[in-house]
Amino acid sequence: MKIFTKITLVLLIVVFGITQFYSITLAQNNDITFTDLSVEVLDDARVYISWNTNYPAYYLLEYGLTSDYENSIRGTESRSNQQVILKNLASKKLYHFRIIAYTNDGKRTVTFDQTFTSTKKLDNTKPKVLHFSMPLITKNSAYLQIQTDEKTTTYITYWNIEKPKKKRTKKISSRNENWAYGTIKSLRPSTTYAYEIKIKDKNNNTTILNEKKFRTKNTSFEINSLKITNISPVDYNSKLISENQITVNFKTTLPARCEVINKKQSGRKKSVYKEPYYKQWNHSLTIDKLQMNTEYSYQIKCVDFQNKKITSQWFNYKTKGPTVLGYSTLAKPFEGKSFVLMRAKNDEKIYAVFQKQKYHIKNPATLKSYGLENEPIKIVSPEQIESYVDARIVKDISTNEKYFLYLNIGRKKKINSDKVNRSYSFNRKYKAIPINNFDLQNYPDITLIKEKNNPAVYLIQGNKKRPILSWDVFVSKGWQAWEIGIVNKTDLDSYALGEPLR
Repeated sequence: MKIFTKITLVLLIVVFGITQFYSITLAQNNDITFTDLSVEVLDDARVYISWNTNYPAYYLLEYGLTSDYENSIRGTESRSNQQVILKNLASKKLYHFRIIAYTNDGKRTVTFDQTFTSTKKLDNTKPKVLHFSMPLITKNSAYLQIQTDEKTTTYITYWNIEKPKKKRTKKISSRNENWAYGTIKSLRPSTTYAYEIKIKDKNNNTTILNEKKFRTKNTSFEINSLKITNISPVDYNSKLISENQITVNFKTTLPARCEVINKKQSGRKKSVYKEPYYKQWNHSLTIDKLQMNTEYSYQIKCVDFQNKKITSQWFNYKTKGPTVLGYSTLAKPFEGKSFVLMRAKNDEKIYAVFQKQKYHIKNPATLKSYGLENEPIKIVSPEQIESYVDARIVKDISTNEKYFLYLNIGRKKKINSDKVNRSYSFNRKYKAIPINNFDLQNYPDITLIKEKNNPAVYLIQGNKKRPILSWDVFVSKGWQAWEIGIVNKTDLDSYALGEPLR
């Protein structure tokens, strides 16, 4: 059995005997995660920068000819996907930039220093096909969809194999997206067609998919009907709902173009948020500029490539208020352990400092969940803060289950047993910090693990570890190397071996 060994370039940080992986391209903070940072030099005076974050966030992009960043641009909309064009740059100069992402509820992170040169490079690389689905066939039509690694123009040439001289060509994309999609209509039933696909980027680099075939149906048989599934959020407690926006996620059983209609429950005025193009299966739309602590409803409408339409029911939700509800402040925080709230001078991070460890209070909502929002905070020197060890072992006070915190990527992993806990020297030396469940939810579960000196990577599902057999499988799932948590052999062996992921 071949386990994949290819890992993107990563920086290894050894902390307390456990090695952490994270990408050297992007900084990973406990709060917000950057993904898909892309820099495209348009010409010698303009550059296009785009990125995604795991939460909708505002941004401050700082840039300049040195890492002092003489210029800045601030985003005015909180979104999960952001883009900006830097203009009036000096020609043929090396520029530095970094991005600070932040939310209204205190989440914040920053990238490492990034660079680009304001000179357009000659592109002679052919576009790569990342995804190609075989045509969806009806009696008189065929629908195709292709994903490429860059923006392209795509043409399909098709013909009845019995009449090869009568070829027709149709353009199914126009350089504005990485997805090409289109429907060939007016085909003959029960007929075999051949087709070729030509994909060109803006520099006329061309990729050709050689001749392929499909056969139309002999009846008016319909492809599986369009359905909307996996809709979220469907309850008031979802993390997809904030004080002023909601992100609606869902799937469709066929490629479709969708929209979300939003309205106040107390009124009739509606707002419509539309997708710009057909998407394959997964959809996500963000509704913003909402009022705090207000009840709304949303509905989803979709149309597929056959022009079949579907509409969901209305879903009710309520935006968050300015206070944290549902957590008693009567009980002593951290199970009554002695601590002092501290922060370093000129630093906004607040810590609960115990005898030898400091535990980061991630945001004002978490501070309030412990009933500490009005407690005094001691301001000390940065050196004094650094003298305390970062707490990495925590305990859920409601279940007594222990977790290891991967602080560099802001995730947690359950410690399966006392034997596993004792197998780490840090865990033997320092006691677990008891935290509440609200705080624990600040750390998503880690799902990918490996040993330090072993290339095999596993997906954790429950109490099982599933080997990932190839780099292609790893990439196809959208995973990145920084998401891998390093464990020792005792920890790895505590999981039963599951079915390999192919």
